[in-house]
Amino acid sequence: MDVFRTLVPIVLGAALAASAAAGTPTTVESFDGGVNLANWSYVPAFAFAPVGGNPGAYAEGDLSNTKIPRFTTQWASVFTGDFRGRNVTHLGIDLLVDAATDPGGPRPVVLRISSLSCTMTLELSQQIPQAGAGWVSYDVVFDPQGTTMPAGWVPGGSLCTDPDATWNTIMENVRSVEWNLGDPALFSTYEYGDWLVGADNARLTEDNPWVDLGGGSPGILGVPCLQGAGALTPGSSVTLALDDVLGASPVLLWMSAAPVPFPALGGTVHAHPFAAQIFAAMDFSGHLVGSANMPPAASGTELTFQFICQDVNVPAGLTLSNAVRGTVP
Repeated sequence: MDVFRTLVPIVLGAALAASAAAGTPTTVESFDGGVNLANWSYVPAFAFAPVGGNPGAYAEGDLSNTKIPRFTTQWASVFTGDFRGRNVTHLGIDLLVDAATDPGGPRPVVLRISSLSCTMTLELSQQIPQAGAGWVSYDVVFDPQGTTMPAGWVPGGSLCTDPDATWNTIMENVRSVEWNLGDPALFSTYEYGDWLVGADNARLTEDNPWVDLGGGSPGILGVPCLQGAGALTPGSSVTLALDDVLGASPVLLWMSAAPVPFPALGGTVHAHPFAAQIFAAMDFSGHLVGSANMPPAASGTELTFQFICQDVNVPAGLTLSNAVRGTVP
């Protein structure tokens, strides 16, 4: 991928013209255009509402015979993974209650984060939105590098009773993020009811310059895995590595400065419209690495990278890698 060294400055030139400077990278899922990075869902009933969000589209749950509406991730995405390694410092959501049968008095919003075996919850000081009162924003800030469970968090799960051990386990392997309109610990005290609820602007902030946006689609070896590395400071080495693709297969790298994601090939195309593209081929072991030196760029400049990979074993003959976004510090 020697051509990578030539095209990176071209893409950065487009990025400087198209990207707005930003501080710490924040990912926001607005649900506009039907894009849903983490397959967020109200369980068990979920639909996209094209208007009425905060603003634009939003996720709507029309729930019957329900005690606690919960809005949760459904698969691996930027909203899950190694929060400590990525230095994720913030989670947030906007919530709406359009209508509800009597919820039985004030209810808190409770954030629940889980790994494979452990769960922990945080009861927010804010109550759930009042029916018909409009959107309310909820945000939680934490230090993923800390090794003791912060005040307010409560461990859960029969295998995870030690607070500090639970905190460390989950921070290094988050498998789900869940916003609850009520306290799960009080489930037995709540009455069943009918709810019409909404969620918008699911958000996450991290200090790592690289963010895994997900969006990959499976091939014969699974979902092609793309990783970005490098400080993204002027003169530093920027490296992209692609794995889990058949050896010697042709691939196409797209690089975008102002992406507009859309669903395709069983995943999500994030690096489109592309500012540049590179044709390459996997080596015979199914591995590909490309590097370039980072030229000067404005702080906050964002670049999104994603591969389209040939795989004759899938119906479309093509798969998508996950996308990664690098943000200049």
